[in-house]
Amino acid sequence: MNQEMIQMIGRALDGSIDEQEFAKLQEELRRDSEAMAYYCEQAELSGRLDWELKHHVSLGVTEKAVPLTRANWMQFAAVAAGVALVTWFALTQFSPMSMEQSGKVIAGGGGQVEPLPEGAQSTLARVTNMQDAVWKDPSLRVGSWLTAGVIELISGNAEVTFDSGARVVIQGPAELGCLSPKLASLVRGKGVVHIPAQAEGFRLKTPSSSFADQSCSFALAVDEEETEVHVIEGSIEASPNQNMTMARTLNAKQSLRMNETHLLGEGEIRYAAGGFHSELPVSGTQSKARFLRWSFDSMLMDTFPESGSYSGAGYGAVLKQLPRMPGEAQAHVIKGKFGRALRFDGLGSYLETRFPGVTGAAERTVACWVRIPKAAQNKNAYSIVSWGEPQSQTGTKWQVSWNPGVDNTGQYGALRTEFGGGRVIGSANLRDGKWHHVTSVYLGASSEHVSSQVLHYVDGKLEAVTAARHQQIDTQVQEDEQSVAYIGRRLENESSFGTFHGAIDELYVFPAALTPSQIMNLYQRNEAPESLIPSLVNR
Repeated sequence: MNQEMIQMIGRALDGSIDEQEFAKLQEELRRDSEAMAYYCEQAELSGRLDWELKHHVSLGVTEKAVPLTRANWMQFAAVAAGVALVTWFALTQFSPMSMEQSGKVIAGGGGQVEPLPEGAQSTLARVTNMQDAVWKDPSLRVGSWLTAGVIELISGNAEVTFDSGARVVIQGPAELGCLSPKLASLVRGKGVVHIPAQAEGFRLKTPSSSFADQSCSFALAVDEEETEVHVIEGSIEASPNQNMTMARTLNAKQSLRMNETHLLGEGEIRYAAGGFHSELPVSGTQSKARFLRWSFDSMLMDTFPESGSYSGAGYGAVLKQLPRMPGEAQAHVIKGKFGRALRFDGLGSYLETRFPGVTGAAERTVACWVRIPKAAQNKNAYSIVSWGEPQSQTGTKWQVSWNPGVDNTGQYGALRTEFGGGRVIGSANLRDGKWHHVTSVYLGASSEHVSSQVLHYVDGKLEAVTAARHQQIDTQVQEDEQSVAYIGRRLENESSFGTFHGAIDELYVFPAALTPSQIMNLYQRNEAPESLIPSLVNR
């Protein structure tokens, strides 16, 4: 799906599309299931945001969440569902092919993702930096995960990073609404919005205006019934909410002021472009990054040494062979994404390390490069990385693999994180014979409804969830120092499963939930972060 398609969908949703272009859009959506999924998602999000800006429901952070009342939620759901239903009907009545027939599984569709119970909420963003910040909710601090709703900054500055990778730096007094990983609202105040390429499709609205684009940064000031915008980098499309036909493209160093129906022009500018805080100094609350890395660039005897902050702890990865499968342990050293990589044939060879893994309900991130052949069989799906208690159906193991689809209807071949009875399945099929950077992030929580707290990123971009099953996470290891983590092998030694078939490179394990920008740095430059956002336990 290209940028032209994204912009055409945007015009369809804001009502500025003409009849000829709408006919073209219908034809394109019949052929492109990904674009159809994006259209329906954006239609629902548009309804959510319109409702939010009108009703201004204020929620909190996950440590002190205030749920929507049932009456408010029903009204909100009716608006969102109504918009999605109208747009869905308007497009699908012209097409004989359903979403299921198209082969595209939509997150939340078909009963694949267990719904969160009443009162449970998904996190959408995180407070990643602050400078002299005073919040209306005193529990907010660096590391706080945010759910749907509006947060109010009384004074100071704060940075909020959405799960998609978009960042918003607000200056108090200000109110910021979080609606989804790709949707936000600046209700009042000043802020700077950074939309990297990984956050393609991110949108921000104010009570009077809408802004969308990617690979750009722009500053906003929302006061009274008007919005002022200054483009810092790239270009954006700005439009009054009630008159989308007046949409205008603004480039770097251009500015504009508007209300909900008109563009007021540069002569109405009230704020200096340099009066916004685009970036904040690194918070003193961040800690030095701790991590383990296996680069597979060197080998000593039968061991691939580890590096990182745990280097020297005896966590080298030793080449092993399953006793029940004939042959000698072997892995092929090949050219990787960065230096050398290992290729396994799925014939019983794997790596074992004395690293016990991250335990309990603590935050964690597992990231690596994988190249999985199209011919990889289901028996080779498990596992890329695994640790914890075998044969567990109670959330005491941790396993990252690709999805064989035998126990769910999620996307076949997608990234899968399994935690003993529970699982989360991504959306991109990794079985294409190409290198992909995969990341599994667990945000850490004490709730049993945690599938919404497991995020997947493929090639730096947040994945949609195509299947999920809830299970409280409490990863357990043996206390006799016999616990190990496996690379390329399922935790259980079952005859129906083999070992990993494919290549793996640059494996990292962090005892923290990395931010989207940190994940992007691993993907693009293989650079581990120097510092980490503090973990907030018992959320």
